[in-house]
Amino acid sequence: SSRRETHENGGGGGPSAPPSVALRIISPRGGMVDVEVARTLTGRQLKMYALEKFASNAFTMPHFSSDLDELADRYRMIRSHNRRIFRDDDLVGDAVHDEEEFLLVAKRIDATPADESLKGPSPAEILAATRHIPLSRINQASVNFNLGMLQSDLQQDLRRIMISLSRASAYVHGTGPCAEKLIALFQQRLINRQRHQISSVETLLEMGFSLDKINQALQITKNVFPAALDWLIQNDSTARLFNCDKSAAIACSSAATMNQIHGANSPANESPSGAPSTGGGLHRGRKRSNAGSDSRSASTPSSVGNSLDEEEGAFEAGDDNDKAANVSDPFTIKRENVAALLEIVRLYSEKTVVPVPELVSSIAEMGFEEENVREALIATQNNQTAACEWLLGNRTKSVQGLCDGLPPESPILRVLMGSPQVQISLGNPKMFIALISMLDNSSTMSMWLSDNDTSSVLGHILRTYHEEKHIVAINQFNNAQGSASSNQ
Repeated sequence: SSRRETHENGGGGGPSAPPSVALRIISPRGGMVDVEVARTLTGRQLKMYALEKFASNAFTMPHFSSDLDELADRYRMIRSHNRRIFRDDDLVGDAVHDEEEFLLVAKRIDATPADESLKGPSPAEILAATRHIPLSRINQASVNFNLGMLQSDLQQDLRRIMISLSRASAYVHGTGPCAEKLIALFQQRLINRQRHQISSVETLLEMGFSLDKINQALQITKNVFPAALDWLIQNDSTARLFNCDKSAAIACSSAATMNQIHGANSPANESPSGAPSTGGGLHRGRKRSNAGSDSRSASTPSSVGNSLDEEEGAFEAGDDNDKAANVSDPFTIKRENVAALLEIVRLYSEKTVVPVPELVSSIAEMGFEEENVREALIATQNNQTAACEWLLGNRTKSVQGLCDGLPPESPILRVLMGSPQVQISLGNPKMFIALISMLDNSSTMSMWLSDNDTSSVLGHILRTYHEEKHIVAINQFNNAQGSASSNQ
């Protein structure tokens, strides 16, 4: 049973005592005491009065001291009905109800550490404690960032991937039923492009521009007639020729392009299996002499256009003769189809590179000769970082082989070729057309990424490239770190 006591202020002869209130105070360890105090008491006075009552049972308090002032700072009073702190300067008469419960709770006081405890060892103490440990000179692991810088151009990396996948797809389609249609499709594309170029040259010649400047303008503007005309109007009298054969005539350039379209005639032009291709290039069974080709090439663009139509008709007749002659040898037909598709990949992957004038001027400002800068940009496919390395003498295989696709030992190519999604897509004719189109113009990738048949495969290729590129960088650093530690 609890005991109720009365705390009175003043003597018995004075005026009547102020109104009092009955409270119940609970200690941190479960002890309870009922008190009746005046409403004029403050929170601190109430706290000290409660501590005085609990003094007889010290086990109910986690902290106890004979000095109540010091002990009061270690506790706080909390009103149980609203779970709010009853502060030291609050009055009991302010909204405190009769028979209300108060909790006497110990404060959590964070001890401030002394400055000496935070002080670290002095250099002399560290040297004395580590005197017996031998010195270890471990070289910091270094990474060859040159290779990363040379391959940092995403467009160049993706172009090499497209070349490798196009070649693999050419082997698949060369033995399939769509080979003839694909060969005819790209053959017609090349013929149409040559006709358009001849027509553009004829029109510009009639306007009075020189043939050398016309060739240069068409190279810079990628055979876009309006852009070439604007370039000629602005630069015809002042621009210097670069990456152009000044002695070349339009007939020679047209004949050279037609030779690429119609196939090589030399004995060195062989199929991948080692046997010479009967037609070479894109047309099988056409044995045309170099003299005959030169005789059909005239000195004017119009005559070249006429010979283009004649050769196209002759090639169609030759195709019929070839089909009749090789109908009994399907293996030879498939081998020649593979060779023709590989020739298509080669023609589109080895397109002419024209140095970007902005890159030429920016690199020439570093002190290099302008002619050497142009040569470096052509060799590195307009990759500014790789061109600077090329000018400094770092002409590695990764720089020189930008048109050769990825090497067979490339981890990125191994992962791509091992993916079932990529393997299935190599037999899709639409995927082969997409790869060749992106080799011809990299800006068409956005179009093929929105196509239902090719978007998933291209997205998978891009994700795999970024994942493997990150893994290669991590492995390169780990290998460098391991070799550095093993040399110690």
